Amino acid sequence: IERGVTITTGATTTIDRFSIQNGRAASGIFSGGGIYNSGNLTLNNSNISNNTAGNFCCTGGDGGGGIYNNLGTLVLNNTTLTGNILESNFLGSGIRSIEGSITLNNSAINNNINGEAIFSSSDTITINNSTISGNYKGIYATNNLTLNNSTISNTSYGEAILALSGITTLNNS
Repeated sequence: IERGVTITTGATTTIDRFSIQNGRAASGIFSGGGIYNSGNLTLNNSNISNNTAGNFCCTGGDGGGGIYNNLGTLVLNNTTLTGNILESNFLGSGIRSIEGSITLNNSAINNNINGEAIFSSSDTITINNSTISGNYKGIYATNNLTLNNSTISNTSYGEAILALSGITTLNNS
């Protein structure tokens, strides 16, 4: 099975009440097992589960078991990422994002295997009323990170948050 959805540069897409499961990043681009986004993507009331992505060190991919966000805008509303897998142990089993933005509203990133729930490079991340639990690691952020009324818990290896630069704001979290 190939990746479930690809959103290209310049596209604005809203996906509502949709499940993307058992996808695999293959055919030369081993990133984003469920979704590869380089446009503007909003997911509402959706489920991204049991997808697999490669890892640069081992298979030529750049992570993102559930979603790979490359220079895109990613918004998740009432959406769950669970059971997504990396073939090695870093670069985001839930979401891998490069130089884009990520917003989670009333969403969950739970029980993803290997890697961080969110691994971002030069992104702005805003998480509102959401849960990140039971992942290998929590959030790796290299830019601004804001958590409002959200929980990160039960990481099986490593930190809940590793913020390397930018401003990190935690409100009632």
